[in-house]
Amino acid sequence: MAKIEVLTELLVDELNEFQKGIKTLESVNDNIKKAKIEPNLSNLNQCLTDFTNQQKRFIENQNSILKSIDKNRANRNSYPNWLLGLLSTVLIGFIVFSIYAFYSVQHHENTLVESGRQEAITYFQSFINSKASILEEYKSWKQSKSK
Repeated sequence: MAKIEVLTELLVDELNEFQKGIKTLESVNDNIKKAKIEPNLSNLNQCLTDFTNQQKRFIENQNSILKSIDKNRANRNSYPNWLLGLLSTVLIGFIVFSIYAFYSVQHHENTLVESGRQEAITYFQSFINSKASILEEYKSWKQSKSK
């Protein structure tokens, strides 16, 4: 019987050790449940902050470009296409007419000068031919000039 008592004692000791282990596991389990596990998000936060700043800069740049476009568009005068066509047609017509008028006046002046020249020549010829003494003086003057 002594063997049974030793075995029983060993079993009781083992059961006590087992219960202590269970209690230890329960306390560890409770500690695990109570413990708050927080992941390290500093790298993720840094990436998100950088991305947000980059997006803000992009939006600011885009807004400044749009403002300059709006300002340029507001400062620009817009005329209808038909008005631009009409004005260019009138301008071209005026230029063509001015060139024609200039050359026709110049041609008319040339013809007037030529006719005046012919009248002067005929008048002087008739004047010189009417007076014989003048004709002689003219011929001597012309000969002296040609030498």
